[in-house]
Amino acid sequence: MTMRRVPFALAVALILGLWARRWGRGMLVGGVSLGALASHGLLDAMSQLGNGPMLLWPMTNQSYEFIWRPIPGVLNSAHYLTIQALPTLVTETLIFLPLIVFALLTFFPRRVEKTTAEDAVS
Repeated sequence: MTMRRVPFALAVALILGLWARRWGRGMLVGGVSLGALASHGLLDAMSQLGNGPMLLWPMTNQSYEFIWRPIPGVLNSAHYLTIQALPTLVTETLIFLPLIVFALLTFFPRRVEKTTAEDAVS
């Protein structure tokens, strides 16, 4: 449950950002880490299952949830193996399809041939 907390997301993003500074990618790694970790709690707040995560724990024990909760909840991972989980799988696939496509496009980049000055002249 710790991964859903904003203070945890800030701490991990700071640590990873400082670690990645030696390769000149500190801000990129820190920002991507913060976005991924902080969005986990926000997506849980949009889930129909439960009372919402305690995003600001340990500062407060208040649970937060959105009024509009479009993400269906799943009780446990064994539930994914049943036919009743099919609507949940379809909904989550549609919600995350842009991210899936983006991840696949960045993982398998197109090969661009480099042109030299000689190639451009001829």
